[in-house]
Amino acid sequence: MPELSVDTSLFRAYSEARRQFLKTLGCHDSYRDPLSEFAERLVCQQLGGTMAGSRVQKGYDLVTPDGRRVQVKYLANPSGPWRNGHAVMFSGEMDDYAVVFFEGPEVRAIIVFRRETLGSVCLELKKRHPNQDSVLQLTQADFNKLILDQKLFAKLGVSCFVPRPSEQE
Repeated sequence: MPELSVDTSLFRAYSEARRQFLKTLGCHDSYRDPLSEFAERLVCQQLGGTMAGSRVQKGYDLVTPDGRRVQVKYLANPSGPWRNGHAVMFSGEMDDYAVVFFEGPEVRAIIVFRRETLGSVCLELKKRHPNQDSVLQLTQADFNKLILDQKLFAKLGVSCFVPRPSEQE
C-alpha cells in the first residue's frame, strides 16, 4: 500500500494557532470550527445574551435577555467581489438568525434577522426565490442594501451592527 506523504509542519503551525485562538476564546477543548466559536461569542456579547447549554445544541446558539433564541452563522468572503452567498434559513426552535460577515480577515458586520419579519425583508430586497417567509438567499448586493439603509430595515426587524471606523483599521 502506498504511504501518505504529508508535510505536517504546515498543519502543526495551523494547529498551534488554532489551539491558541480557541484558548483565548475560552473554549480550548472545542473541535468545532474556530470561526463558528468566535461568531457565536461575538453575537452573544453584542446582544447581551447567554450561550446555549451545549455548543452543539440543535436549533439555536444563544438566548437574548428578552428570551429570543438566536441561531448564529458566519459568512467569509474576500475583500471585493464575494465568492460565497448565504441562505438565511429559519427552522425549528430559533426566533432570530444572526450572520457574522467576514471580508478578508476583518469582521465587516453582524446582521440579525427576525423570523416574523423575514418575508417583509425579502419583499423590500425584491427577492424572487421561493419560501420567503423562512428563507432569504443573501447576496453581496443584498448585504450592501441592508448596510446602506439600516434605518429602513430596522423598521422591518433587522439589526445591523458594523464596527466603528477606528475598529476597522
